[in-house]
This record gives sequence, C-alpha cells and structure tokens, in this order.
Amino acid sequence: MKWILCSLLFIFDLACTEKQEVPAMAGVYTLRSQSVKSSSGDTTYNAIKLMKIYTGDHYMYAGIDPSGIIAYYGIGTYTAGPGIVTERNIFNAAGAATDSSLQDSKLLIEKSEKGFTQKNTDASNQPQPVSITESYEAMSSSAVSALDGCWRENQFYAVKGNDTTYTPAAMQRTEYKVFYKGHFIFGITFKDNTKKNITIAGYGVFSGQEENKIKQVITVSNNPRIVDPNGLTVAVEMDGPDEFRQITEESDGTRYVSFFKRIK
Repeated sequence: MKWILCSLLFIFDLACTEKQEVPAMAGVYTLRSQSVKSSSGDTTYNAIKLMKIYTGDHYMYAGIDPSGIIAYYGIGTYTAGPGIVTERNIFNAAGAATDSSLQDSKLLIEKSEKGFTQKNTDASNQPQPVSITESYEAMSSSAVSALDGCWRENQFYAVKGNDTTYTPAAMQRTEYKVFYKGHFIFGITFKDNTKKNITIAGYGVFSGQEENKIKQVITVSNNPRIVDPNGLTVAVEMDGPDEFRQITEESDGTRYVSFFKRIK
C-alpha cells in the first residue's frame, strides 16, 4: 500500500535534463517501474499498471494497485522549463481519498531510448525524506481525433424505458476523461450509500468517430466488468468543439448518458 500513497502525494510528470531543451510533452506513456527510497530502505515495483497522457497543456494519469481493487487517478495542468516540469493538480483520487487543492509538484527527468526516467525528491508530505524514481515508456499513437483533450462530466443520467434517473446530488459524482491519439483514460469518484468515496478508473484505446460512434477497448480498470478485449461501441455526439454527449447501452436496454465539457 505504501506506493499507492506515494502515487497520490507525488504526481507523475516529464521534463528534460539541464543540458537539453525541454522536449515536446504531448504523448502517451506507461509506467514500467517505480523505486521508492527512504531512510528505511529502497523498494522497486515492476508490476504497476499505470498510464499517463499529456496533451498540449494538461495531463492525466490512472492506475490500479497490484490487487486490482484500488484505483487512483489525477488530472491537472503543467508548465515546462529547462530540466524541470511543474504540474499543478486540479483533482486526484486514490480509493476513498480525494484532493482538489491546487498543489504544485516539481519534477526532474533523464531521457532514455524508449522514454524517460523521472525523479521526485519532494519530502514535504512525508514523515521522513522520500525519493521516488519512475521509468516511463512511450506508447505508439494514431491519428488525431476531435475528442483529443481533457474533459469533465457535467451531468449523468440513466434511461430505461420511460424512466429517467438522474444522479442524486448526495453521490457527489465526479468524472474526468482524456482522449489522445487513439488512447484514453477515465476516472470516476462518487459516494456510496454510506457516504464513502468510491473510485473507479482505467484506460485503454479507442478508434473511429464515424456516424457519431467510437469503439472503446478498456484494457485496465479496477471494475473487471468493463474490461473487455472486444471493446464497446459508444455513441458520441459533439456540440461544437468543447462539449460532447456520450451514450452507452446495457444488455437490459438501460442507456447511460454523460455530458462532458472540455477543460481549458
């Protein structure tokens, strides 16, 4: 569980070495390893399921713990300078914990042949000095889509027959989603009947946008019901460049409708 807490406190990012110009940030990356070093020891994790996407000025990451039960995700903006990138959190969640404070995280990287290695030595939120080193690998990407960018859900409801059920205010549902060159990440947090936060997150690939439909294949999520190698056809209706409606349908005929607005 230690690395999950570290992932919540330290937001991942990309920068460049002091002798190089800052490379283009936009891209899709997966985390290959994470090393957490403190006075009590040095531990490396090599089986972390995490993806991060950078758009032109935003980032989003999502992952699940080794048990496959606890999910975490985060979204924010970033600025880059020689040898350092500063990320500003908009929202992040890990299991039942959430944080919407505008906290900054400054990170260093060293480029590698396949990606980059990132180091975060900020110990301000830890009981003892901690250094986190992470290795990321770049993923292949496809054509640009009108959906590319970061989005926040504004409204959600379910329709079954003649009945429409809107999300109760008590659930305090929050959903963020990012699309970028054939990949996507999503993160959802809501309150259950006991007022406890529940987090569902994941990532995968998408293709097409013909006749207002795309195919989403979720490859990783803490909700195994939605992980399907065959993918799911999703209706997407754009309302200008900065808003869209997403419609999915269950086998029992229930339709779930989400309205998203682009984050700028």
